[in-house]
Amino acid sequence: MTQARQPAGTAVAVPETTTFRQMQHLDAVGAANPPEDRDEAVFQTIPVRMNGSTEVQLTFNVQGLRAILGLPSHNAMGSGIFSAFVPPPEPEEDIEDVDHQED
Repeated sequence: MTQARQPAGTAVAVPETTTFRQMQHLDAVGAANPPEDRDEAVFQTIPVRMNGSTEVQLTFNVQGLRAILGLPSHNAMGSGIFSAFVPPPEPEEDIEDVDHQED
């Protein structure tokens, strides 16, 4: 949903951008073809720091957390279109970025 820079009282509208439509399609495909072998645990423990405090181990219900955050109920990175993704190798030597230097 987008509401940025709209006059007061303008109705909230779903974006009509290509990127938004692509993400809606990915969500629909993932929901229509959920992975049959859900190998992730129901609960996951992660380290969390709140307001600069020391690290605390918190355990979350994965499906509940996804619902709260508005994420799809399936792991898009572990299955589906992203499962075979391999990031490109990093260059062996660092090259100076001359295109973005200030004069």
